[in-house]
Amino acid sequence: MRSKIPISIAPLYWVTSAVIAYLGSKEAPHMLTAMISWMIVIFISILVHELGHALSAKMFGQAPVIKLIAFGGLTIPGPKKIKKWQEFTVIFCGPLFGFLLFLLAAYITTFNFFAKGSFFAYMLDVFVWVNLFWTVVNLLPIIPLDGGQLVRVVLQGLFKKHGERIALVLSVFFGSAVSVFAFSYFSIFVGIVVLLFVFQNIAHLRQIAFKSVSDENEEVTFLYREGQEKFANGDQEGAKATFIKVREVACSGIIYSLATQVLAKMAFEAQNYPEAFNYLNPLYKQLRGENIKILHEAAFRCKHLDTVKKMARECYKLFPTSSVALINAKAYAAGSEVRHAIGWLKAALDQGLSDSENELKSSYFDSIRDESAFKKLTRP
Repeated sequence: MRSKIPISIAPLYWVTSAVIAYLGSKEAPHMLTAMISWMIVIFISILVHELGHALSAKMFGQAPVIKLIAFGGLTIPGPKKIKKWQEFTVIFCGPLFGFLLFLLAAYITTFNFFAKGSFFAYMLDVFVWVNLFWTVVNLLPIIPLDGGQLVRVVLQGLFKKHGERIALVLSVFFGSAVSVFAFSYFSIFVGIVVLLFVFQNIAHLRQIAFKSVSDENEEVTFLYREGQEKFANGDQEGAKATFIKVREVACSGIIYSLATQVLAKMAFEAQNYPEAFNYLNPLYKQLRGENIKILHEAAFRCKHLDTVKKMARECYKLFPTSSVALINAKAYAAGSEVRHAIGWLKAALDQGLSDSENELKSSYFDSIRDESAFKKLTRP
């Protein structure tokens, strides 16, 4: 008996589907029924597109999973590694199925089965337009669109490890051009989505500088996905054990880094600050977003004040809060660096530092308490 292809739908999918349906139907005579038509078309079109990926992946012995998420669908092919031409086929079958759906809908319209202006006639027209538009857009050479992924596979075949970097650079170039065009002549919504892709690609370009051989290891990839599933399902202990195993097998690389960052976050939330610090500090140059804030606070709580000072500006730029500014102020005050300590303390107060009276009594400020600048700033 053939195994089925698991399909899951994230709640956010329905939100974005409704937004797109609204944008597509807001000028229709009967907006509510038009929105329903759009949502049906979007659902079927995305599902058919993803089945194109999934069925071809299954043909090559993979165990695909389909997920409908915000802004579209995602087919996770499974841990089995396949050849580049097979990967190209799997990627290409998505837009191919979408184009076949367009041809089918366009063919049906020639028979005039439905009265002009009826619900089904309108929905059929939407089928034609959506699948033609999405097939064309999806083949643009912008990662993570299928066109961008096809370019990546070809370039990896030609240039090996440098292929992904070249594909990302091309993706940033084309994505920037398309977003400017969309903002100027077509759709602000499309422009924003493409611009998000551009930023993701820039971030990925920074990441792949840390890529290693272990990132191509099937066992490492499988273990990391297993850890993600356990973490998403609330199995914290199981996820922790799996991510530790990822670190042991990988030793370096992007997946090693991602697993380490999850472990650090778990340790931080459990208030195990030394463990969180030890996980993140060696990865400092690779960190982005929330993990920078976690390392910053963990370093402070472990009294690694030089690390706090090194991160002070970067962390505050990302998270301009009173708590971040206060940590910076305390770190500089502990080293009797009056000017920096006062500057950060002023920033904390300006940001509305809560319980400022007790915070100012902290022993961290003892070395600068008699300074005129401190007295002036903290004067009632």
